[in-house]
Amino acid sequence: MSQSSACPSSPVAPRQPKRIEQLGRVRVDDYAWMKDDNWQAVMRDPALLRADIPRPSGGENAYTESPARLD
Repeated sequence: MSQSSACPSSPVAPRQPKRIEQLGRVRVDDYAWMKDDNWQAVMRDPALLRADIPRPSGGENAYTESPARLD
């Protein structure tokens, strides 16, 4: 890895544990808050995404495409 190109840090979504019981089993989903209840409409029109759900950002793309990460 070259010294001149610093690798961006990977984006981290905050955890908000949610207890879910289905078919008699219990699990905790730390990222359930990121699923919009209206997800089908959001797939047709991303502008409908709830404001508290982070949109894909340049930070994610910069991390994925960083040449320094691949060295």
